[in-house]
Amino acid sequence: MNHLTQNTLKLAVAAALAGTSFNAAAIIDFTPGTSAVAEYALENPSTLTALSATGTTFSLKLPNLSNDYTVGGANYYNIKVNLLNGAKFGANAAPVLLCDTGGGSGTLATMTTPSVGGVGFSNATFVVPTATTLVGGSICQVSGISGTNAITLSGIGTKQVSAMIEFKDGATPATTGYKSNLVTFKTALKPVFVSAGNKVVDVAQQTLKYTDGTSTGVLGTVFFGSVTGSGTAIPKDASDGKPVTGLKTSVGGVALSTVYLDLTVTGSPIGGASKVTLDTTSACAAPQASAVPSGQVATFTAWKVSAWQGGSVAPGSATFVCLMHDGATTINSGKVTACFDFNSEGTTVNLQLPGCGSLREVQKNGKTFYGYVIPKIAGASDTAFFRFYNKSTTAGNIRVTLYNQDGTMVGNQGQVVVESANFNPDQVAVVKLLDILTAVGGGTDLTVAGRAHAVFDIELPDVEMISTLRNTSSGVLSNFSIEASNK
Repeated sequence: MNHLTQNTLKLAVAAALAGTSFNAAAIIDFTPGTSAVAEYALENPSTLTALSATGTTFSLKLPNLSNDYTVGGANYYNIKVNLLNGAKFGANAAPVLLCDTGGGSGTLATMTTPSVGGVGFSNATFVVPTATTLVGGSICQVSGISGTNAITLSGIGTKQVSAMIEFKDGATPATTGYKSNLVTFKTALKPVFVSAGNKVVDVAQQTLKYTDGTSTGVLGTVFFGSVTGSGTAIPKDASDGKPVTGLKTSVGGVALSTVYLDLTVTGSPIGGASKVTLDTTSACAAPQASAVPSGQVATFTAWKVSAWQGGSVAPGSATFVCLMHDGATTINSGKVTACFDFNSEGTTVNLQLPGCGSLREVQKNGKTFYGYVIPKIAGASDTAFFRFYNKSTTAGNIRVTLYNQDGTMVGNQGQVVVESANFNPDQVAVVKLLDILTAVGGGTDLTVAGRAHAVFDIELPDVEMISTLRNTSSGVLSNFSIEASNK
């Protein structure tokens, strides 16, 4: 190995050691008996600028010196502490360094206050006094980080602390670094959502019935999923240092009895004449509350948390969401979701919550197509045709529901417009407005207002539809298909 290569290798090793010195040592330990890492409820006032309590001390493991270390003029021993991510030492709790000086019992003795930084700063530098003997491999502690306004924060989130121990080991200056979390924030009011899985609507029953029950014309109940207010304990409320154990205590100094929640259940399957209920079991036999949907949204408003989780439902128990269908309104396919919105009579609470989750998804055991821009029969400049191609291996019915341009229904819903005997595998069925009007009953060309649209439910798994308009004067045929299908 030549001289240049040897020097290059030496420099590489030195650089590697220098780059790892800060993180190679043990991390900061928090003193047993206090919080290992102080945890606070995330649902705190947005104006929060100070913590009133964290762990009372945290300890720094001193480097493994070969002997006890006596501080002298040439043997300095400094410890620098940095509070990261915007944290600062508060005005009412000056940090103090304590180190193990032995004395036969290994007790901690007060050594020094910061020579640089401290109160109002994010850093503090401690100079261990001359003639102090430190026990090799033992610990130093920084205290005074608790009490009123002990640590000032900028915003809410995870805060960290780091420390650098600088000393002179013999004739060689050395540094050892540490880094750890000082405080973390977790969600106390955490809603948990559990889906009840997929549910299938039977298109052969005019999409009025689920395949596993609920007869047409009879009120039917379907379980959609559950929502639970998590009772996970969060150790402290950062505004007053008191425990926050979940939904039944206080957050941000405001009792949760004054915190309200709105629960909204949303999705196309709950539209129409259905109503949504909240129950204590998945059997949906004893509704505790009900709400009639407005469009596709059912809302339960102004429930006090204490009533929800401390009344008929025990803390941490599930609230079951159920759908009561009238057996007469078409059940649409789609997903159902639930969302929480927390609010308070007080103005100091900022509830930052993951508020939404998925419940059941409703599907159809066939295909649905939508035909648009349907003109009247008489006097129109064009005529609508719908061509259906049966790509399945079995025959099946085609059902139709007709709507005016303003959304009002013409005649009856879900009526057979093509019999299964006329829609065999590989067969093509053509449907015109007259066929639709005949099928829905009670509808005539005079009852169609504006450009109508039709919904076709087909009792087959594999079908294609092509919508066409033929100009009555020129005979030109236009394709106006919209591939809007729901399986």
